[in-house]
Amino acid sequence: MMSRVLLSITASAFLAPLALLGGSAWADDVFPAPWRGDAGSFVTTFDTWQESLPGTYLPDSYEYWPVEANLGVPLAYIEFGVGTVLAGYEGRTNVLTFDQDQGGEDTPMLGFLLDNFDEDKPLKRIRVQVTYQHVIGCIPYWIEAEWFWPGDSDHTSMPAFEVWVDELDWGDGWRTRVYEFELDPNPWDELVLIEFWQYGGPQTATFVDQVVIDTLCFDLPGDVDGNGVVDGLDLTAVMTAWETRPGDPLWDPDADLDGNDLVDGLDLTEVISNWTVTSAAAASDTDAKPGRGKGNVKAKKK
Repeated sequence: MMSRVLLSITASAFLAPLALLGGSAWADDVFPAPWRGDAGSFVTTFDTWQESLPGTYLPDSYEYWPVEANLGVPLAYIEFGVGTVLAGYEGRTNVLTFDQDQGGEDTPMLGFLLDNFDEDKPLKRIRVQVTYQHVIGCIPYWIEAEWFWPGDSDHTSMPAFEVWVDELDWGDGWRTRVYEFELDPNPWDELVLIEFWQYGGPQTATFVDQVVIDTLCFDLPGDVDGNGVVDGLDLTAVMTAWETRPGDPLWDPDADLDGNDLVDGLDLTEVISNWTVTSAAAASDTDAKPGRGKGNVKAKKK
């Protein structure tokens, strides 16, 4: 078992960036994030559960854009417990298993420590695809997130059904479910934890074949100037660049909120629709720097 504090210390020493492992299209990557490959996006896949340091697992692949961001290697581990990798189980290979009843006061959870883009994008979106044995084993029950900045952190937890987006039943006892939520403000690192439960069944073991995690750092919708609040400054920016295109004297790419190379009514609508919306960072600090004050989490459903 590895505590969160020890994991953070271990990861900070271990997460020297490795060569990126190419390719992220795995068999159960059936709900890829629509933003994958966009600036500020990241994806990692855990499929063979390669043990690195004792009690931690390396990803099979991880990619991020832009590549010069030089992010660290993600890690997986079992919070409040220990896991075992089975060479084969119920038609799948390299299956991670752990028992929900390991004798402790806390329920074991599958955790993922992710590095992040150190920038002032105020929001973070996270999509998790997990493929698990739902007939014999436990199923996802609770999602937790803990996110960090230098000298500060925040934590939240939510029932899995509140952030459920979609699922696929493979017809052989295995199921892939996808969950999606947002963090505000965008942290420097985050820890995503999945708790499994038997829902009244006799089984206490969890069997996980694969996990794919996509993340995206993005601006507050309608926030043209990036100060963490949608206000008159953003409205002025849109109106100043009104009906301009790239190459026009007053063209402002930041005012082209939908990226269609024209500042028009669609951009104005985005500003008005998000009028006075404020990020948690901006609400607690006029400079809108991450890590100042408590954050928020909300479901992001399609």
